[in-house]
Amino acid sequence: MARLTRRFTYANLMSTVALFIALGGASYAAIILPANSVTTKQVKDRSLLSKDFKSGQLPRGATGPIGPVGPTGAKGDTAAKGDAGAKGDAGSQGTQGIQGVQGVQGVAGPTWGTATSRDSANVTPQVLRTADEQSVTLPQAAKVLVAWSGYVGATCASPGSPTEWALFVDGANHDLDTPPGPPTGTQIAGSDQQLGQPSPAIFMTLYGVTGTLSAGSHKFDLGLQCTSGDWASMDAQKVHMAFTLLGS
Repeated sequence: MARLTRRFTYANLMSTVALFIALGGASYAAIILPANSVTTKQVKDRSLLSKDFKSGQLPRGATGPIGPVGPTGAKGDTAAKGDAGAKGDAGSQGTQGIQGVQGVQGVAGPTWGTATSRDSANVTPQVLRTADEQSVTLPQAAKVLVAWSGYVGATCASPGSPTEWALFVDGANHDLDTPPGPPTGTQIAGSDQQLGQPSPAIFMTLYGVTGTLSAGSHKFDLGLQCTSGDWASMDAQKVHMAFTLLGS
């Protein structure tokens, strides 16, 4: 035994302890091994896991490169159409905009007017009805539509002579027997009317359109002509007379 003791070395002791640990299990070794006694030499490469280290012991590695983009996936199925949303509330009324600039007045349009009668006779007045003469001031050069209505009656020197009635503008010398001569004036186109010798007076309406008259004052009259011989008497009472400016 003494001889065995003399030959027992530190190496013999460590080998004996190692054998004991191998046979006794890792739990025993963990209990009796001193701290920091296991070094790199005792650790097998790639045998340690992340759970074998405390938090913060392992440094974070550098971020690796971005991998290649994967292939486009297959198109998904179309979803069902959703229900229509509720109608929103009406917005408040906006502020009224400013009034625009007034445009330039346009050019006056063309003017046209005419009138006709059934007989379309040229009347040479033997008398113009002075009592019914009407003066009108035109604001501009224009044609004028003239309307006359009233009661008329007349007798001629020849009992069978018909009478011709018409409207005239700017007449003068209203009575044949008044110097310096017979009545004058321009017959208004379309205003003539042929009658017998109405007695008592009858209602008559005449219409006509003048030629272009200058701006200013103009006189309008009712004229009478007995087609056979001279006139004897004239009875006319104007009910109304109207004028419409047709333009220049």
